[in-house]
Amino acid sequence: MAIAKRQRPTKLSPWAVKVANYLLLIRKDALIDLLRAAGQSVSTLKHKPPEQIRQALLALPMETLRMILRERIRRMRKPGRELPLGDKAIGATQGAPMKLSVALNNVDVAVYALYFLGGVQKSVHTENIALKCYELAPLSFSWTRFPQYPDTEPARIALMDARKSKNGSLVRGDNKRKLWVLTPAGVGWIKSNRARVEEGLHNAVPPSKRQELARRLHEILKHKSFAAFQAAGHNAEISDADFVDSLKCTLNSAPAEISERLMRYNSIATEIHNKPIIEYLKFCRSRFHHLLPREKDN
Repeated sequence: MAIAKRQRPTKLSPWAVKVANYLLLIRKDALIDLLRAAGQSVSTLKHKPPEQIRQALLALPMETLRMILRERIRRMRKPGRELPLGDKAIGATQGAPMKLSVALNNVDVAVYALYFLGGVQKSVHTENIALKCYELAPLSFSWTRFPQYPDTEPARIALMDARKSKNGSLVRGDNKRKLWVLTPAGVGWIKSNRARVEEGLHNAVPPSKRQELARRLHEILKHKSFAAFQAAGHNAEISDADFVDSLKCTLNSAPAEISERLMRYNSIATEIHNKPIIEYLKFCRSRFHHLLPREKDN
């Protein structure tokens, strides 16, 4: 009996991966609107799960998808009108991920993100706020297992908490419309706390969180592949099997899964400034590129 060949997983271009990640942030009705903008029939999609709608979008010609996404992003961005209270807020010009300090919580970051996006004079959608929160503090506003993906839930909960009277009624909005705006109390809070929040986003990770993150890196630290790299650097002799084993993968793991593990561990190592592991992962990405998804031109 003939044995069926194992199909290799589909390899997406870097641009397609970014698009797929972006679509994960968009609510179902907005996904349908994107398909409608592309001239597709949407009459049967209302009862389909969001994942099927995302797949339909990813099946569109690349230039069509690029065009409608650019138009959506253009409408979401209104340069020069975000910051009525003063100078550019933190994150406007800096590309490095920000880290929460022990003095900050998710409510602080969510209210600050709302202000940064122009929440003083206009309503801002939950998804936009979640994305800005992720830019400011990635590990606090991302998926647990895949920290390279933004998660709307922590931002939504933080906004709901900020709306409560016991927390000062800093924002006004609701889950149904998903639109939020700063209240006068929230504007006052920004004026009083903006410097504290900006300083806190630069501070070191608190010890308790540092210990938690360090435990996640324990498997790499005790692995023989890492020991070999520590001893010989870029001349280390590490097999393909040992490399993937250090990431808790196997040679049968899909390239995308191995790449995701690399990104997850790199995010954690970056968060706690573990330079040896950052260097090891950088070395692995270069040495074992043949085990990772191929990069194609857009």
